[in-house]
Amino acid sequence: MPSWLIVAIAIVAVLAVFLSTERGQRLAGRLGLELPYIEGPARADRAYLLGVCDGDVAAVERLLDAERRRYAGLSESMVYRRAIRTHMNAHPPELEI
Repeated sequence: MPSWLIVAIAIVAVLAVFLSTERGQRLAGRLGLELPYIEGPARADRAYLLGVCDGDVAAVERLLDAERRRYAGLSESMVYRRAIRTHMNAHPPELEI
């Protein structure tokens, strides 16, 4: 196999790994690239649940386990979204008028 082909494959692999990171996704967004959806919970979803549970990882897991039991066929990312919706419905934000 020609050495230029190996270099090209290595560059593509490194770029793919970089674009899977949060920093890479931000850069891709600024460049206007549309990346395919990667299955799994978003970091923002996990951070939100940790925030509403005051950083208690066990409380987040209890919320997620309850949603997994309630909606057995959902993907992991959808379980996180359902947990967020359930929390928001139980604790609606106060609106200032």
